[in-house]
Amino acid sequence: MVLRVIKNNQIFKSSAIILLSSFFISIYNISQLTNYKISNFSLSHFIIYNYGYLNPLSIDSLIPVIIWIFPLLLLIYFLGDSIYDSIFNKSIYVFTRTDKRMKWFLKQSIKLFFNVFFFYVLYFFATILVGFINNLHVITLSDVLVILNIFLHHVFGSYILLLLITLFSFYIKIGYSYITVLSMYIFLLMITGIIYEYLPSYITVIKWLPTTQFLFIWHEDSLLNDFRNALFVNSLEGFDYIFSFIYYSIFLLLIMVFSLRKVNKIDIL
Repeated sequence: MVLRVIKNNQIFKSSAIILLSSFFISIYNISQLTNYKISNFSLSHFIIYNYGYLNPLSIDSLIPVIIWIFPLLLLIYFLGDSIYDSIFNKSIYVFTRTDKRMKWFLKQSIKLFFNVFFFYVLYFFATILVGFINNLHVITLSDVLVILNIFLHHVFGSYILLLLITLFSFYIKIGYSYITVLSMYIFLLMITGIIYEYLPSYITVIKWLPTTQFLFIWHEDSLLNDFRNALFVNSLEGFDYIFSFIYYSIFLLLIMVFSLRKVNKIDIL
């Protein structure tokens, strides 16, 4: 039974694509790191560069942005419409019984979370493999904590974006939901670059943007100091792991409240 569920899982069936995508992007990124002189270069630095760093001055360039958002694009392709499809496929059994709707939606949301988690396990595994091939290792316990923090940031951030797509799909077509969320994401990245380059006096505003929560390099953490100095990046005042997770929690709560209210009222024709 369990094996059948795993084999029918969308992420499991697409694992080869996910692993290969991460592998080749990681190879590209590690080739870019040869431009920097980083002391005690470890696997955690490589993970930060892959998943927690985007040069603000390159945001107006197409290739760095595409490489940065590619895991998210892949995740949206595989899971973006998973709850939406389930709603219409299960409508006869669920949406004719009002008292079961909210419970069913919560169950689907939990299932989506574990799929996102599994996706990033595969994606990070391929990156770590590239690191090992290039003789990068975990040096200290701090390295493990940094990698774990980045992993959780991407899991929660991506999960929230998928739920946002689902929420929008209750009001507009699912295709338009994709376009809306991705356009907002790219637009906010552009705003980040504009503020960083042209409005440095407003730099603290950046930490309030949803997209910035993914940019781990800007967190206040002494473990990142050497790496930040090598990349010529400063941390944002008051921007740390706790801030980001509180930010995610509030965002998630709001999306779930609006989604559950809509699910309870939606009409399936």
